[in-house]
Amino acid sequence: MTAINPRVYQLAQMVSQATGLHTQVVLAQWDAEQGGTGMLRGQWNNFYNNPAGMTYGVPQVDALSNGTQNGFLTFPSRQAGAQAYADFYLYAPSMANVRKAFNGSAQSQLNAIAASPWAGSHYSANGVPGQALFNDYNSLTGAKLVPNTASYLASQMDTAPTQVPGTTFSDFLTNLNSDMTIDSGFSILHPVQGGKALALRGGIMLLGIILIIFGLLAIVNHEVNALGGIRLGV
Repeated sequence: MTAINPRVYQLAQMVSQATGLHTQVVLAQWDAEQGGTGMLRGQWNNFYNNPAGMTYGVPQVDALSNGTQNGFLTFPSRQAGAQAYADFYLYAPSMANVRKAFNGSAQSQLNAIAASPWAGSHYSANGVPGQALFNDYNSLTGAKLVPNTASYLASQMDTAPTQVPGTTFSDFLTNLNSDMTIDSGFSILHPVQGGKALALRGGIMLLGIILIIFGLLAIVNHEVNALGGIRLGV
């Protein structure tokens, strides 16, 4: 099992209290991010007090930073870095699925972190998403947990593009009926304008039918008058 610096362990406990993530889950991610570098043994200075490779973009996290180095946020102390790590999970929109796992089992939290966009590799090892993160957790705790690849696949389906290149669904519906409008972003038809257009079309058609009927009546009346005139001549 990995030796952990008492101060680092205390910081992970603080994160756990703030978020609901298991202390060992926090330590496992820190080790997965900076594994083999002495992070858990207390050597944070090499990483500018940034325990998990956090970057700019979350206001609550950025506010705790004192700059950037090589694209990563830097923090004035290890405590500030740990607080920023907790705030990243608490406030980053991309971590919504991890927040759902707060106060859940270590297994569910590890799966959620692995499936999240925190690491582009999704902590894969031997082609299995999450395996590296689970390896670190098991090393820290002596457990024998295994990742649930189904949760990773589900997360990719949730974030996959909904349209393929080429003609969009919106374009298709616009060409199908130019009187219907598309709500951008949702591709839902609004029947309001389409209904007005249909009503207008119906009125024009009705007027046309009436004019046709009057025209036919005029023709019939003309024919009758013509026939009557012939009779009178006889």
